[in-house]
Amino acid sequence: MKFSVSSKELLRALSTVSKVILKRNTLPLLDNALVSFKDDKFFITGSSSENTLTMPIDLRRMDNGVFRPFCLPVAMVSPILATLPEQPVEMIIDDTSFLASFRYKGGDFSVPAFNGADFPLPVEQENTTVEFSLPLSVFLPSVKAASACTADDDLRPQLSAVALDVSNEGVTFVATSGHMLYKYVYTNGIPFVTNGKPCLILLYKKAVPAIDAAFANVEMVSLRHDGKKLIISADDTTLYVTDVVGKYPNYNSVIPAQSPYHLVMPVRDLVNALKRVSLMSNSATQIVSIRKQDGAVSLCAEDVDFSRKAREDLSSDDCTLPDGFAIGLRSSHFLTVLSVVSTDNVRLELSAPERAVTVREDATNSSLIELIMPMRIDE
Repeated sequence: MKFSVSSKELLRALSTVSKVILKRNTLPLLDNALVSFKDDKFFITGSSSENTLTMPIDLRRMDNGVFRPFCLPVAMVSPILATLPEQPVEMIIDDTSFLASFRYKGGDFSVPAFNGADFPLPVEQENTTVEFSLPLSVFLPSVKAASACTADDDLRPQLSAVALDVSNEGVTFVATSGHMLYKYVYTNGIPFVTNGKPCLILLYKKAVPAIDAAFANVEMVSLRHDGKKLIISADDTTLYVTDVVGKYPNYNSVIPAQSPYHLVMPVRDLVNALKRVSLMSNSATQIVSIRKQDGAVSLCAEDVDFSRKAREDLSSDDCTLPDGFAIGLRSSHFLTVLSVVSTDNVRLELSAPERAVTVREDATNSSLIELIMPMRIDE
C-alpha cells in the first residue's frame, strides 16, 4: 500500500493521538497508532486502557490495491517527522512483512508496522444515559481550570476527576483535591439535555490534554454518556473516556452560604505580590498569610529555618477584615485558584482563620466559586 501525506499533517495527527497513549501499556500494540479507512476517509486512532481518540488524517492513496488497516510506532516516527520541513512524504506499507517505509526529499527511513486488525477498539453501548452539546469556548476552559484543582489520589480516584453535574438547565463543572475546590455553573437558557436524563459524570483529568489537542479548532462539542464511557465528538473526531469509579463528594455542602468578612482587590496586584512574597516562605509548607494590623492589610511569609521573611502591603478599597485577623494559605494553591479569575478584581470572603476562604470574581453575574483551605500559621 502506497500513500502520500504532508510531513506536518502526519506529525500533527501522531502528536494529537499520542495524548492518550500511555508510556507503559499492558498491551504492546497500544504503543502504536492505528490507520483505518471508513466512509471514503482515512482515520488515525490512539488508545490506552482508559481513553481512545480517533480523528481524520489527510492521506492520499497512490495505488489501487485492497486497503488493510495498519499500526505505526508513534515514538519512532514522530521524532524524525519533527525535524523535517513541510514537504510531501511517501509512505509505503508492506502488508506482508508489515514494514513501513518513508521517503522524503533527500532521504528515507523504515520502521516496523503492525496488523491493524488486532488493534483493540472501544465498544459503544446502545443505551444513552445522557446527551448534550456545549460550546468549546465553555467546555475546554472549564475542564482545564477544574483539572488544576484535582488531586493525584489512587485511593480516591474520584478526586482525580472533573465532575460534570448535568441538569436540565445546564452543567456544573466541579473539581476538588480536598485542599481546593472549583465550581463553575453554565446555564443554557433552553432545554439542555437532548437525550437521556440528568446525571453526574466523572471525567478523568488525564483526558484533558487530549481534549485540548483534538478539539482546538471546533465551535461545538457533543457529549454522550453510555453508562460506562463519556463520548466527546465534533465533526469526524471522537474521544472515548472511561468512567472514573467512585462516589463524588457533596461539593455544595462545603461552600459557605455567607461569610462575615471580605476583601476586594485587583487580582493582578494580588498575584504579583503573592509571587514575590512566597519566595521567602518555607519551601515545604509554602505558607503565606493575609493579615490586617493597624488598619493595613498585608501579605506575609517567613522561613525561620533560613532566617528569611517578606511582607507586602495590599491595596484594597473594600475590606471588612477586623484588626488582628490573620489566616495562612498555601501559596501554590492560592495562585491556582486566582489564575482562573477573569475579572479585574477578586473578592475573598473569610470568616475565621480555620475556615475555608471563598474566592469569587468581582461581578454580580459571575458563576464561578472557588474554595481554598487554610493552613495553620505559627505566631
